Amino acid sequence: MKILVVFNRNPFYVDGAPSNRFRAIFEGLALRKVKVHIIITAGYFEWGEYLFHNRYKYPKNIFIHYIGFPFLLRSIKRIKYQSLRRRLIINKQKELQAKINFDYGWITYGLKNDVYLESIDLFKREGAKIIQEMSEHPVLFMSKNEYNKYLKLICPQIDIMFLMTNSLLNFYSKYIQSSKLYHIPMTVDIERFNKTYLKSDRIEQVITYVGLMNNKKDGVDILIKAFAIVIKEFKNVKLRLIGPKKPEKDYLEQLEIIKREQLGYYVDYLGKIPREEIPNLLIDSDCLVLARPDSKQAQYGFPTKLGEYLATSNPVVVTSVGEIPFYLKDNVNAFVAKPDDVVDFANKISNALRDTENASKIGRKGFEIANKHFNAEIQSSQMFKVLKENI
Repeated sequence: MKILVVFNRNPFYVDGAPSNRFRAIFEGLALRKVKVHIIITAGYFEWGEYLFHNRYKYPKNIFIHYIGFPFLLRSIKRIKYQSLRRRLIINKQKELQAKINFDYGWITYGLKNDVYLESIDLFKREGAKIIQEMSEHPVLFMSKNEYNKYLKLICPQIDIMFLMTNSLLNFYSKYIQSSKLYHIPMTVDIERFNKTYLKSDRIEQVITYVGLMNNKKDGVDILIKAFAIVIKEFKNVKLRLIGPKKPEKDYLEQLEIIKREQLGYYVDYLGKIPREEIPNLLIDSDCLVLARPDSKQAQYGFPTKLGEYLATSNPVVVTSVGEIPFYLKDNVNAFVAKPDDVVDFANKISNALRDTENASKIGRKGFEIANKHFNAEIQSSQMFKVLKENI
């Protein structure tokens, strides 16, 4: 079986939740001898990406093809070159796929400055079925015009759609036959966190968050406010924030909270950390936190970082939004707080730090949930079964 995937960026080079999910999915399929050919339409974004691609040892049965243009050429922003660039990319794709006898064409999403509509046409000409995977509501990352085109032009042509949540499944059932929709929950590479790491020789307790410093999506401002309450009881505790200091506006707002609450000594912004170092930092924590507010994104999506948190067997403090309550119960396999409630979130953190023995039991129960429902090995097995049945 062969799959030809159209991507804007190389998921093995770019960090983040979507890349982690796709990597886990594609590596799982590759282990089942599915040959996954990934077309990168954007070209190299920087010199470091070129070096990475030429040095990185991709997993067996995964092949990366750059058909976009080098970052120096793409720096030309004149509109008159856009149609020419698009045409050249399509021609390159035609040449490449003529050499690959593939069964499925996998598209991601978006219409602006991309080639997905034409890619579908190219795939259809080869008799290939169209696959798409969605982990968030499309309205969150498309303009109104793009959103309408996506629903009217792309959705009717999709043969198989993998969806992260039941909320998304219900949404897409209005536009795509239900027989083509498959629920594949959040995916985490359990083995990535199932290694023996030595905890650092520290005396303070550490609370850790990983991700963008995003207030609207992940409630980092709520987390910091809750932490200001926690340190009134626990003086020997640190809040560790891992990830790019973006959006800048949110980051600056957080600095104001830290200054106002006099938390400078207690909060460490580590910035962007290499992907391979993340598991050790998560495991070397006393508590992992996600104060996600209630929002459209939370209602339809599911945080990949939550699966990674649970995979460490450390206690997790999270809010009750979206489909999280379907899997996690307060004081059973996680500490579950009310969304948008600073005091309640602070109380849950305090509970995790106060009774470490109980917190450890809850952390182990959380791992069982991750292993049962979010294991990449299980999810890729289900995907492979679907693809094999529909080939």
